[in-house]
Amino acid sequence: MVFSEQQVEATRRAIADFKRAMELRGDLNLRVARRVTAILRTGMFSFAVITVIMVGMLIAFTSSVKDMIVVMDTMRVQFSSMADNMRVMREVIARMDRDMATLPVVTAELNTMREHVSRMNGELAAMTQKVAAVEGNLQVITTNVGQLNDSFRQVEPALADIGRNVNQASGPVKNLNSFMPW
Repeated sequence: MVFSEQQVEATRRAIADFKRAMELRGDLNLRVARRVTAILRTGMFSFAVITVIMVGMLIAFTSSVKDMIVVMDTMRVQFSSMADNMRVMREVIARMDRDMATLPVVTAELNTMREHVSRMNGELAAMTQKVAAVEGNLQVITTNVGQLNDSFRQVEPALADIGRNVNQASGPVKNLNSFMPW
């Protein structure tokens, strides 16, 4: 079968157009692959930075919580000591009241003082209980922060696996670079 000059020329143009279309498609695939790779790398780097920041914050918070517990324990001891001192003061005032019963004005003032001291003693006892409750809550928080810290330690290997998976997923794109080096 013999082809005319026009048919040969039309075939050559069709082949050239097809080749150009394949080159454009290859360029587009390469650009898309580069963009996806850049996005994945940026995302993984950002996630790693956020993870490092979170771990640093957890470590800082955990160390601060320990100091807070020590301070709260000291406060509890001091409040307990104050409550004991107030109890002693109440006993002394009761003795003074008994000794001063002959002076009505002093007795009336001592009764008022006794009421105030009793009220203060009750408030200090309530404060001591609240401080103990806060200390218990801080210990629970410390435990929870420790568990959260352990959870982040468990997430770190998964992040390394994601990095390997991204590296494997970008393997076909790396092979394209050997075919189309531009």
